[in-house]
Amino acid sequence: MAGSGIEDLWETVYARNSVVHMMTVRAYARSLRAHFLTERALAGLLLESYLDNDALKTDLEICYMSLIQNTSTIEAAVNSSVVKDIQNQLELNLDDAESRGRTEKFNQSINHFL
Repeated sequence: MAGSGIEDLWETVYARNSVVHMMTVRAYARSLRAHFLTERALAGLLLESYLDNDALKTDLEICYMSLIQNTSTIEAAVNSSVVKDIQNQLELNLDDAESRGRTEKFNQSINHFL
């Protein structure tokens, strides 16, 4: 992970001494939370332009509201076309990012791990 920038990224949230322990997995829970935050940030960046579509946002909102109002099941939401489209786009963007270099390969390995 050396040179990937992940330590610098985590130091924006956690103290430098904490990051040292996180990188050596001595602070397991904190390290796991940091990986989740990193994964969410990367997914957000990778999908940023794709999610600018108003029709897509409307479909996502409908799917979300049906879950909140208990008119749909989680299985139905996960298998909905809008969620599948987003998942496919994320996979395409991850593959594209992986081809760019070492840091992107590391980031994708985090996503596959999580």
